Parts: sequence; C-alpha cells; structure tokens
Amino acid sequence: MTVTEKNVNNINFQIVKIFGLLVFLLIFAIFNSCAVIEAPSGGPKDTIPPEIRYSSIQRGTLNFEEKSITLRFSKYMDKGKVLENLSISPKTELKFDWSGKELEILFQKQLDTNTTYSLQLGTEYTDYYNVKPAEAFELIFSTGNKLDSGIISGKLIDERSAGAFIFVYNITNINADTLNFRHTLPNYRVQIGTSGEFRLGAIKDGKYRVFAIRDEFKNELYDDNDAFGAPESDIVVKDAKSASLVLRIGPPVDKTPPELMSAEANYANIIVARFSESLDSNFVRSESFYLIDSANSNPIKINGVSFAGNNRDVTIYTDEMLDSAKLYILTAFKLSEFSIRDTSGNLIDSINMAKFNGYSRIDSTQPKINAYPFGDSVSNIAQNKYIRFIFSNPIDTASFRNSLTMKKLDSKNSIEYRILPFLNNVVRLEPIEIFEPETWYELILKSKTLKGLNGIYAQDTTIRLRFRTSDLRSLGNASGTVRGVDFCKDKLIITIFNKDKNKRYISKTDKDGKWNFSNIEPGEYSIEAFCDSNTDGLYSFGTAIPFSFSEPFFIVESKLNIRSRWNVEDFIINISEPEK
Repeated sequence: MTVTEKNVNNINFQIVKIFGLLVFLLIFAIFNSCAVIEAPSGGPKDTIPPEIRYSSIQRGTLNFEEKSITLRFSKYMDKGKVLENLSISPKTELKFDWSGKELEILFQKQLDTNTTYSLQLGTEYTDYYNVKPAEAFELIFSTGNKLDSGIISGKLIDERSAGAFIFVYNITNINADTLNFRHTLPNYRVQIGTSGEFRLGAIKDGKYRVFAIRDEFKNELYDDNDAFGAPESDIVVKDAKSASLVLRIGPPVDKTPPELMSAEANYANIIVARFSESLDSNFVRSESFYLIDSANSNPIKINGVSFAGNNRDVTIYTDEMLDSAKLYILTAFKLSEFSIRDTSGNLIDSINMAKFNGYSRIDSTQPKINAYPFGDSVSNIAQNKYIRFIFSNPIDTASFRNSLTMKKLDSKNSIEYRILPFLNNVVRLEPIEIFEPETWYELILKSKTLKGLNGIYAQDTTIRLRFRTSDLRSLGNASGTVRGVDFCKDKLIITIFNKDKNKRYISKTDKDGKWNFSNIEPGEYSIEAFCDSNTDGLYSFGTAIPFSFSEPFFIVESKLNIRSRWNVEDFIINISEPEK
C-alpha cells in the first residue's frame, strides 16, 4: 500500500468515526427529548387540582431547629408560579431546590428565637397543566415552646381580588409614621384568592398597620403604580383576637399633572394639541385654550374642540384661517372653569404652551354621524333620558338646532329642547319638559342644513328615529333611615345595586340620617355605604405615602326589594360602627 493510499484510508476511517458519533448524539438527543415531561397531545384535559401530599414537619411544630422544610406535591408543578406565590411570615431569606415533585425550602440565616412562623402558599400557583389548587396552604411552626395564635382576617371587596396582597406591619411600640413602605418590607403578607377573603395566622398580640396592594413588581414594597387600599384604622390583636377587616382597593395614585407636549396645524383652521396623558372630557372646552399670533400677540378666536381619536389629542377649530408663514402660540391654562385636567383630577400646570407654524391646506371634510342615540323603533327609552349624537368632527350648534326636529309621532307640533354643553363633536340634547310615559316620539334630522365648524355641510340625507318611552310610574321608590353610625349619619353615601340587571343607584343621607331613592327598576338590591368624611362625594381608599386611612366602608346584610309602582317607606338600614 502506498503512502497516498494509507492516508486516504485514514481519512475515510476518521469520517466514519465522526459520522458514527453524530448518529449517536442524534439518537441520544431524541431519547432525552422523549423523556421531557409535557402535556399529552390528546386525551381528556387534566383538571385535577394539585395539592401538597407531604411536609417534612407537621403544622404546629414547636422548638423548630431545622435548616429547611420539604414539600411534596401531587403533580409536577409550574415551578416559577409556585415560588411566586410562596411566602413566609415573619419575613426571612429563603432559597429553593427542586427535585421532581419535591420542593426544599432552605433558610439562609438563623431563624429568630421564640418566634412563630407561617409558611404560606396562595391559590394563584398552577401545576404543569395550568390547573390551580382548590385551596391555599399554610404551615405554622415555632422556634420556641409555644405558638402565637392571633389572627388577622377579613375580605377585600373588589371585582378582581385574585392576586392582590395584604401587607401587615407590626407597629407595636414604634411610631408608625416613620414607616416608609417604599423601603420597608412587611412583617407578614398573604395573597388573596378569587373570593376576596384572607386570613393571617400565628400573629402575636400587638398593634398592626394593614393595607391591600397589587404588588406589580412582586418586590414586597409599595411603588407608585401599585393599586392600594387602606382600612379605616390600625388593627389591634389582643388575646389572639382582632376585628375582621373590610378593605377596598383603589387605582394607582396619579399625582402628575397633564402637560401640553406639542401643537401642530393640520389644516388652515385646525390644530391638534397633544397632551402627555388622557384628559377628562368634562374639562375640555374652547375656554380651556388661548391662541395668539406670536408676531403681534393678537388673540385668535377658538370656535370649538373635540378629541382626535383618543383622549390625549385635542382638535381645535379656529375662527380664522392661519397663515403658513406665521408662528402661533397655543396655551392651555388653569384660569377658566374648564381648565384642562387628567382623568385622576390633576389640574394642568399654570404654564403650558406650544409654538407651531400655520398651514395653508383647507379642510373640506363633511361632518358625518358616528353614533346615534339609539336605533329606530326602539322601546323603553327612559322618560328623563338625554339624547346624544356623536359626529366625526365638531358641529355648528346653531345649524344642528335648525336641522333637528323632535315631536310626538302623532303630532305636528315640535317639542322644544335644550343643547347641553360638551365637546363640539358631541351634541347632547334634552327636552324642556320630561317625555310623557309610554308614548311614541320621533326625531327628524335633515342633514343638508347641518354644518361643521369648518364651514362644510353634511351630505343631504334625512334621518328618522322613532322611539317609545318607558313609564316612570312603573318603577319603584324607597326611603328610610340609617341607624348605628351616629358619628357620620349625615355624611353617609348609600349605594344600592343589582348585578344581574347592571343597575346602580346612589343617595346621600341628610342631617337626620334619612335617605331616598326614586325611579328604581324593580328587583332585589344589595346595599353598601361609606362615610364621606371629606364631603367630596367620592370614596377615599387612603394613601400609602404619606399614609392615610380610608373612609369607613360598610356592607349591609339586609337587601332592599323594589316592586313596580310601589313605595318602600321607613326602611331601616342598620350599620354597626367599626370596632377599634
């Protein structure tokens, strides 16, 4: 064999070895991929809730000295969700080690002596098949020779209570006002399930500051974008007992005022003003703005405003055409009744202006109806309902009044109505006198005389809407008195609601604790109330920084039954004053 042939044979042998190794690796990879635990592609869906089958210590263990606790689940778990929902109170540093269905919880430092701990796993974790447990898990143990048996419990009243947390801080013998929830971790915490009910065990006697929170960053701290709700007072655990809490949770607190970010002329008489956040439409009017020619400071009249597709951009219509060669200054200021504010009620800063150049293009857009008040030939329209049209762009109010006629269906006489102030592309009207019950009416809109603020008329069409009113006399009324809350009987705001019918009515008590509801749809109504301590008409959820308590909130056990054409009189709403 020549040297060349030998080299060739060696090369071929090496190729065969490499090919064989690749085949082996491929087979090994396929075998191991088959061993991965995953949901089966067919068969019945797994709906059996996971549960903890084994714990290395028993509930109520005393003189605990171990370095870890092991839990064994009935199924393979979503490890991340389990750890996200696992907590221990009082707070201590943990590490975790998974082995199949077993979780070992390792304590990273010595536990406090003579202390009762509560290891909790909420109801929001899932197994590998995304099935949640049927109930929460709690394991209580002590490093001393006794268990603290105090309990803090209650309910969070909220449509989406699941996932929220209750944070608890021990303020016994400390000044609670020194707590900074941005930096201080809670001593205890528990996650809430769909029922809204919560329970924290193994609590020492003492005084505690409690609040509900949606911990968006899962960092066990309060952040500005966390929804928050405080109780009406701190809670005291004495002889292992405490008053049950009722909490509500409010939206994240927005303290930032809106800003006018920019202004741009889209047409010769149309400007789009862009703001930093959504605005309250009740405070967007022509009077909210001031426009001048920067060269001579001459004011330019603003005829109307509307939203430009969202609640951040405002379209402004000017009385005169703007010059593309000139620079203009638009100011949004807080000197008028309709000063700009955001949806949280924050008023715009005093100096908010934007400069822009005019534009020569003329707007020739015809106004169109984007939304009607109702369909044709509908019944049960409330006698006291206002009627609303929404247009594609702002409407000249005088032209609308000339275009629309309202009358009884069998009459030639027009019904007088007033136009309520609002955004210029939204026309809200109501009759001078209330509609008659169970009567057919007709709206006739002849759009050929309907003009937009840009001077362009709508397409020539005639729209007829017939509607039949309901009978207010078929509704019910209720009145009565509140008892049991002398400290705020003249400041109570009472809400009755029927979830099935999506009906909600509100009344305020007078100085004698009397209340009244009129024109209520028949049905059974639940009752809630709160003490409007600051008399602003809104429920205060409390604040985290600076900390403030919520206004007292009450759930009434009794129901209010409303019948058609019936007055419920002298109905007593009994409210127990909160325990302190």
